[in-house]
Amino acid sequence: MPMPHCTQMQLIKRRLLGKEGSERTHELRAILTELSGYRNGPYADLRKWVQSRRNRWPWRQTPRLLTWLRRSIKSLERASATPASGDHQFASTVNS
Repeated sequence: MPMPHCTQMQLIKRRLLGKEGSERTHELRAILTELSGYRNGPYADLRKWVQSRRNRWPWRQTPRLLTWLRRSIKSLERASATPASGDHQFASTVNS
């Protein structure tokens, strides 16, 4: 008798726990090969879930880092920029 799909989901989550990067990607590929014969039913839903995890994993961290860097650069640019005009702009004069 095959393993119930709820139990299989728990095992998949346990296999992925604590794995990051290429190790996680390899594990997801291995799980997909084990579930490759299922096209409908609850095991197909498991396969789709694993597929969605595999598709989103490599790109998840990069946009967050890039967004943080862009915000940091903009804030540094704003801090170092002088105002174009207004009451707070001072010009130093040098008497020769």
